[in-house]
Amino acid sequence: MLGNTVRGLHQCLLRTVYGACVHSVMTYASPVWWDGKKKHTNKLTWVQNACLRHICAAFRTTPIHALEIDSAIPPIPLVLECLSNNATSRFHKLARTSPIHLRISQEWHGYDCTYPAPPLPPDKFHPRSRKPPKTTCLTKLALCSSPCIPHIDIFAISPWAQTTATFSPRLLIRSTNIDDDKEKAAVAHIKHIRTFQSDPSHILAYSDGSLHKDEIGQQSAGAGWAGYHGPHEVFHGSKPLGPYMEIYDAEATAINAVLKAATDYATGNNVTHIHIFADNQAAVQMAFNVVPGSSQHTNLHTRSLITSFLESSNQHHVEIAWTPGHKNIVSNERADALAKTATEIAIDNPPISLSHKKSQSRQRLVSNWTEEWRKQLQRPSAFLQANRFAPALKPCEHFTHTPRNIYSQLIQCRTGHAFMGEYYSKHVPTEDHSCRVVNYFNHVTTS
Repeated sequence: MLGNTVRGLHQCLLRTVYGACVHSVMTYASPVWWDGKKKHTNKLTWVQNACLRHICAAFRTTPIHALEIDSAIPPIPLVLECLSNNATSRFHKLARTSPIHLRISQEWHGYDCTYPAPPLPPDKFHPRSRKPPKTTCLTKLALCSSPCIPHIDIFAISPWAQTTATFSPRLLIRSTNIDDDKEKAAVAHIKHIRTFQSDPSHILAYSDGSLHKDEIGQQSAGAGWAGYHGPHEVFHGSKPLGPYMEIYDAEATAINAVLKAATDYATGNNVTHIHIFADNQAAVQMAFNVVPGSSQHTNLHTRSLITSFLESSNQHHVEIAWTPGHKNIVSNERADALAKTATEIAIDNPPISLSHKKSQSRQRLVSNWTEEWRKQLQRPSAFLQANRFAPALKPCEHFTHTPRNIYSQLIQCRTGHAFMGEYYSKHVPTEDHSCRVVNYFNHVTTS
């Protein structure tokens, strides 16, 4: 009923329904029971194939790989592998005394010195036994991650901890809607800071993060910041972060560094108002309202700096606000240039972030899917000529914006499985595959 090709739901809504009501149920707890065997994926693949035909309004004989690419729904085996890789990120949010940590390698124990290393369970296999110890799903998952990723403490902020309302109006965390016009936001920002530039009790600081990828796909992150007291630049800096950090981590590091430099400068220069501007909304929102996730330790240090500065005097004010990037704001461009310079510096023992671990999992899913897609291009099919869209996790524009009744005809024509003579002659030889218009014209002329 929902998949009606004339008056049914739009294919984007059907894709959302599938992901929320079918896909999430099929793959529930898959890291526990999936071990790479086809018998675990055959039934799930059959269900997904049926849903793909309803979503795309395609014939039963339509090649499934064409529907997967068009709707941006990866094959089930690749999805289960990605979910297993993502499950390892939850290991870093567990307490060190968790039963899960008791059953994985010793490397995971004692990484955080505040937690004692729990005793390992006794080995059930004799050293002289020829049979190697069995590998469980849990130990396989542990091998997909690294114990060097910082531990995430879900109880780092207590429920009774101070909030932005506690320091209101001396603490202002200001972000804007991502859909707002950036040109207007840049003009509003310039008007906002114009009154502060001539006041010696105010200091303006800008931070930015950068993520550079070279030609072979290797990335490097860096953070940059600059501070202005009146018309003069009073401090600036940059910090290379290495290849295992993402843009959010670079932005959070830059905010923390510029806030540290601003509070140090304010102590000896009678500055009571600190204004921090960054072009990443997530980093701005998490600067004080820390949540369990990537760069938690950096955000906790930023929160501590803000709290210490505000508690030291009732005259102190802190503002952390979003500003549009790459809109000819000179101070923001200065911080961006410092961050890009930092990406060119190599460092020893680079840190690893949790967001990079998740990003790697998504990239591995797309790369494996793309490899399968390239193999399909070598096989002759009616869809070969129209198959020019590489796999992606986001649907194509024609899938998103085409009306339902037109899209159903479009996907049928692109795959060659439609109400046409070529399809009838191959799949339904009992049907007349000649053109109906020609038959009607011949009937009229003869009669």
